[in-house]
Amino acid sequence: MIATIIRRLTRNRRDVPLATRFDQYERITSDPQPFLFQRTIGQRTEVINPGTLRDELAKLSDALTVERPELTGCRFTPHDFRRLFATDLVNHGLPIHIGAALLGHLDVQTTHGYVTVFQEDVIRHYQTHLAGRRAARPVREYRAATVTEWDEFEKHFDKRKVELGNCGRPYATPCEHEHACIRCPMLQVDPVMIGRLDEISSKHHPDPRQVTHVTEDSSAKT
Repeated sequence: MIATIIRRLTRNRRDVPLATRFDQYERITSDPQPFLFQRTIGQRTEVINPGTLRDELAKLSDALTVERPELTGCRFTPHDFRRLFATDLVNHGLPIHIGAALLGHLDVQTTHGYVTVFQEDVIRHYQTHLAGRRAARPVREYRAATVTEWDEFEKHFDKRKVELGNCGRPYATPCEHEHACIRCPMLQVDPVMIGRLDEISSKHHPDPRQVTHVTEDSSAKT
């Protein structure tokens, strides 16, 4: 599309003509530059007015509904094409930080807001990533699991179930804390067991006022 615009502007000349642009916010006119969206009125070459561009896009939107009735009422703005451009770049493999540089964004998070992520793109890119990783690994690692291996794998998850919830240790790894689950960072506490956790904690850390000092012969009693 950009090449088509450049060919139109350089049809009778070698370079893109220089044009000026009036900044309605700063209220100043820029120096002559090779703007792509420009037109010549009489002897003056200037950048196309944003309002004029929106009107032309509205006409194109109306013409599009002849073949695509479902788009009736849709209106495109110049900024929509910037978002479409960003989405097309990133969804076809361009690293998002490179896309940010092309769009002139100082923060990659700004580019994130421009890019529309579709569910089918997530699946497609992830499957492509997996295929690439698998191609780099030995074929023997992707053999079909035996019945014995599947049984062992399923039993692992049964063994991870503990009184307070689940054990988060990876498959085929032993318990490194001698089943001291309450002190283990791998413990995934079930919310319904919070009361039981408090009960265990109170037994290990009783009220100091109820603790008595036991003598060496254990003759003291509460």
